[in-house]
Amino acid sequence: MKNILYIFALVMVGLMLSGWGSKGHKKISQNMAPCLPAEMSFLSPGWTNYVGSHASDADYRKDQDPDESPRHYLDIDNYPVFLENGFIPHYYDTVVMQFGYNFVIDQGTLPWSTLITFDSLKSCFQRGDWNRSAFFAADLGHYIGDGHMPLHITRNYNGQYTGQTNIHSRYESTMIGKYENQLVYPADTAVYIDNVREFIFNYIYEDYKYVDSVLLADSYATVLTGSTSSTAYYQALWEKSGAFTKLLMQRASGRLADLIYTA
Repeated sequence: MKNILYIFALVMVGLMLSGWGSKGHKKISQNMAPCLPAEMSFLSPGWTNYVGSHASDADYRKDQDPDESPRHYLDIDNYPVFLENGFIPHYYDTVVMQFGYNFVIDQGTLPWSTLITFDSLKSCFQRGDWNRSAFFAADLGHYIGDGHMPLHITRNYNGQYTGQTNIHSRYESTMIGKYENQLVYPADTAVYIDNVREFIFNYIYEDYKYVDSVLLADSYATVLTGSTSSTAYYQALWEKSGAFTKLLMQRASGRLADLIYTA
């Protein structure tokens, strides 16, 4: 019985810390389709609809696959070299050689998992396996979405080091759910990416800059309303974070289109 309760608790934590939540991930992946060039219109609506409706499948696999959870995050600021120089080694073998396998897995494998999924999608396209390609595109959208969610790329992923515990679910799930209808943004035009590895790491470095923005928005809303659960709190949180949240999701949709087009 204790084992069952323990496993249940792990599953619930995994789902709670799940990127943009199911609504956010679906919106990111659905908004990929208008970014694709006309020459890829044959993928719509069936293929692109699948990618959107299965955008959270990777989250649901966490309770079945023990290797899945690390694919969704990168505690990049646990790497001393990142704190010193603003980057980490981009090749998986190199980072494992320098820091050790266990350390790397503990900090998460998000960028390398994104790259592996892209390679799988590319292989599916090359052999004309359209059904399988939709599966990998859905996962690719999820990992790209996680890479644009600031609290998925920091050790302080739940505000536990700044006295802001549970900011993760407040921001990514509850706030997104309340303001889903306001998450409207224009479609970017997909472009070919010459170096996919560098592309992935560059947007992670860029999005890391928004970690403090999320935490400051939470502090502002908490102090203003004296709460972390009231309607007023979420209004204030959205007031401070809505603009950059839409920007991050727009970039995620556009970059998913970029990598599908590139594949």
